[in-house]
Amino acid sequence: MPAVDKLLLEEALQDSPQTRSLLSVFEEDAGTLTDYTNQLLQAMQRVYGAQNEMCLATQQLSKQLLAYEKQVT
Repeated sequence: MPAVDKLLLEEALQDSPQTRSLLSVFEEDAGTLTDYTNQLLQAMQRVYGAQNEMCLATQQLSKQLLAYEKQVT
């Protein structure tokens, strides 16, 4: 992994091309990370929803089987 340039606070106050470049890279990385975490959140919400649906379906199946067992016996 290449070395990462650091942007010192004193340098951030200056309007140099290097500062603009580092800020641009930071903004781009922050945007990419935000997109990634939003996609991860959406995927996890889908998994959570699927787990809840599976739980409800399993409970319903259990109730149906118990009702059937009571009718048969």
